[in-house]
Amino acid sequence: MSKSAARLRMRILANGVSFFAAGAVAPALAQTPADLPPVLVASPGPISLTPLNVDAVLQSDATAAQGYRPEFLSGVGPLGAKPIIDTPYSIDVISRELLENTQAQSTDDVFKLDPFTQNVFPVNRGNPFSVNIRGFATSETTLDNMRLWNTSVIDIEGMERVEVVRGLSGFLYGAADPGGLINFVVKRPTAAPFAQLTVGDYGIGPFTGGAGYVHGDFGGPIDKEGRFGYRINIVGQSGDTAVDQQRLQRSYFSAALDWHVAPEALAQVNVFHSYYRVDAPDPFWFYGGTAIQGQAPSAQRSWSQPWAYYRNEQNGAEAKLTWKPNDILTLRGGFLYIHSSQPEISVNNLVFSNDGTYSQSLNNNAAGDLTTLSGYGFIDADFETGPLKHKVTGGYFTQRYQSVLPEDAASFASTTGNFNFGRPYYAAMPSFDAIGTRPSSLFFTRSNQNAVLGDQIDYGPLSVIAGVTHAQIQTSDYTYLPPIGVSRTLESQYDEGRFTPSASVLFKVTPWLSTYATYIEGLEAGDTAPVGALNAGETFPPSLDRQYEVGAKANVGATLLTLAFFDIDKAYAFLDSDNVFKSAGREEHKGVEFGASGKVLPEWTVFGGVTFLDPRVTNDPTLDGLQPINVSSRMAKVYSEYALPFVPGLTLTGGVYYYGKYAATVDNTQYLPGYATGDLGFRYETKLNGIPLTARFNVSNVTNHSYWMSNRFVGAPREISFSLATRF
Repeated sequence: MSKSAARLRMRILANGVSFFAAGAVAPALAQTPADLPPVLVASPGPISLTPLNVDAVLQSDATAAQGYRPEFLSGVGPLGAKPIIDTPYSIDVISRELLENTQAQSTDDVFKLDPFTQNVFPVNRGNPFSVNIRGFATSETTLDNMRLWNTSVIDIEGMERVEVVRGLSGFLYGAADPGGLINFVVKRPTAAPFAQLTVGDYGIGPFTGGAGYVHGDFGGPIDKEGRFGYRINIVGQSGDTAVDQQRLQRSYFSAALDWHVAPEALAQVNVFHSYYRVDAPDPFWFYGGTAIQGQAPSAQRSWSQPWAYYRNEQNGAEAKLTWKPNDILTLRGGFLYIHSSQPEISVNNLVFSNDGTYSQSLNNNAAGDLTTLSGYGFIDADFETGPLKHKVTGGYFTQRYQSVLPEDAASFASTTGNFNFGRPYYAAMPSFDAIGTRPSSLFFTRSNQNAVLGDQIDYGPLSVIAGVTHAQIQTSDYTYLPPIGVSRTLESQYDEGRFTPSASVLFKVTPWLSTYATYIEGLEAGDTAPVGALNAGETFPPSLDRQYEVGAKANVGATLLTLAFFDIDKAYAFLDSDNVFKSAGREEHKGVEFGASGKVLPEWTVFGGVTFLDPRVTNDPTLDGLQPINVSSRMAKVYSEYALPFVPGLTLTGGVYYYGKYAATVDNTQYLPGYATGDLGFRYETKLNGIPLTARFNVSNVTNHSYWMSNRFVGAPREISFSLATRF
C-alpha cells in the first residue's frame, strides 16, 4: 500500500470515529447505555450442564459481565464437558467476548493473553506456530477436541473460545507434547436470531496504515420449532501490518448447522474455507560460530525481503453426533477433514560474527497437499453402585496426517548485499531452480490411534478419576528431494504403542473450593531434526513422559482462583553446537502457577497469572543442570478492565506481560534478557438512534520495545488497532 493511500484511508476512518464520538458521547453521558444483547440469555439459577446443551451454556459463559470468569469446559478429552471446579487438571479459558474485546486477530494474540503461555514462534513466519506451556514447546492443537496438524491456520473469528490444557494430556488426548494442548471451540448456532458486524483497522504502525478489516457473524434458528439452527462467519482483511514492508491478506468463511433430530439427539456440521497470505514474513535468525546474540534489531522494520511470502489455503469440514437414548447411556462421535496447501519463500538471517553484519539464505517451497483426518467415538454410562456414582467412558480417537509434495518440492538460494543491523537491505529476488515440475508423491504420514477406558467415581465431596489409554504412533518418512529420475523412497518409519495410566483424586471442600492430585503418563512422538540440521528430517522414536500435579481451585466472590504445583519430565532433544540434532538425557520442569480471573470489584476485571519454573536437563553428564533454551523461569501476565462509573459505557483496558531471561544456547553460555510489554486501550458501548454500538481501541507494546521473543525471532512492534461493532 502506498503511503498516500494509507493516509487517505486513515483520514476516512478517523473522520468516521470522530463522527461516532460526536453523536454518541453526549447522549451516553445523560443515560446508562444498555449492554449489547447477549448471544444467549442465561436462565436464572444454577446451570445444569448436559451433553445436549453444552454449546448453549458456553455462549453465556465467561462473558465480560462475568469478568471473563469461566465456569465450564467444552470438553476434557473423552470425559466430555465439565465444570472447571470439578476438573483435576489445569485448563485456561479465553472466551469469545474476551477475544473480541482485546481485538485478537491470530494465535499470537491468544498466546500473549493466556496467563501461562509463552509464544516463541510468530504466526507471520508461517507454519508451524509453537508456544511454551510449562516451559515445553508445543504445537498440539484440536478443533472441537479433534486433533489438528500443527500447520493449520486458526481464524480466531470463527471460535467461541480457546481452552488451553496445561501439562500432560495422554489420558485425555493420546500421544502429545508434555507441555499441553490448545483446543479451539467452533461457534455454534444461537437460540435467538443474532447478527453482528465489525469493521476496523488493525496493526497500524509507525510506517504503515494498518490492515482494513470486516467481520460478519450471523446466527439463529431456521424453523419455528427451533430444530434447525445456523451460524455463519465471514471475514476479510487486507493491508499492512505494523512491520514496515509487511503485508497481510486473509479471508475466512464458515457455516455451521445444528439439527435437533430428536429431544435426545443432536447432529452438527461445520464447513469452512480459509485463505492467509503474508508478504515479507518474519525471518528466522540463526547465530553460529563466535557470534553473540545481542540487542534485538528494530521490531518495526522488516528484516525479511518484500518479495518473500507465506500462503496457507485450507478447506475443511467437521460433523458431530450426540445421542442420549436413556438416562444411563450417552453416545458421542465426531469426524474432521482438512485439506491445506502452503507455498512459501522463507528468509533465514545467518549471523556468524560480531561485526554487525549477517547473510541471508532463502527457501522456495512448493505448495503440496496436506490432509488431516481426525475423529472420535465415545460411549458414556452413568449409574450407581450403592453409595457410589459412576461415569464410565470408553472409546477410540484417531488422527492421521499425510503430506504429498512434488519431487522437486524446494529450491534454495542466497541474496547478496550490504546486510547489517543498522538498516534492512532489500535485495533483488535471486533466480531459483524450478519447483513443482516433477510428479507428486507421498512425503510423510503421521498416525495416532488411541483407545481409552476411564471411570469417574463420586462419593459425596470425593471424586476419583482413573483410566488408561493405549496410544499407538505410526510414522513414515520419505526422501525429501530425490535426484532427477529417481522416485521417493522410504527413509524411516516406526510403529510403536504403549498403555499409559492416569489417576486423579478431587475433594470438594466446599461447593466453591476444590483440591486435587493427579498422576498422568503420556506417550510422545519422537522429535524430528529441523531443516538446517545436518541430520534434517531424522525422526527419533517415541518416548514416555510423566507428570505429578497437585492444586486447588476456588470461586471467591466473582473471581476464579487457581493454584497448581507440578513436576514433568520427558526425553531431551536439542540442536548441538556441531549442528546435529540429538536426543540425550531427560528434561525436567518443576513449577508453581497461580491464576485469577473475574471481577475483583463490580467495575474492575482481572485476568492473569504468575508462573515460577525450575527447568533443568538431567541424566546426561555433559548437560546436567543446564537450562533448556527459550524457557523463561519467571512469567507474569495480567489483563485488566475498569468501567468508569462517571462515564457510563466507557471501560479502560490494559495489560502487562513479563517474561524472565532465558538460555539462548544449549550450553547456556548465552542468555537473552527478559522483557515486558504493555497494552493500553478502551471500549465504549452506547446506542446511536437505537442501534447498539461498541467502539474498541488498543495500543499494544506501547513503548515500541524491540526484544527477542525467542532465540530465533524478534517480537512484535507497537501496533494500533480500532474497530466499531454493532448488533442488529
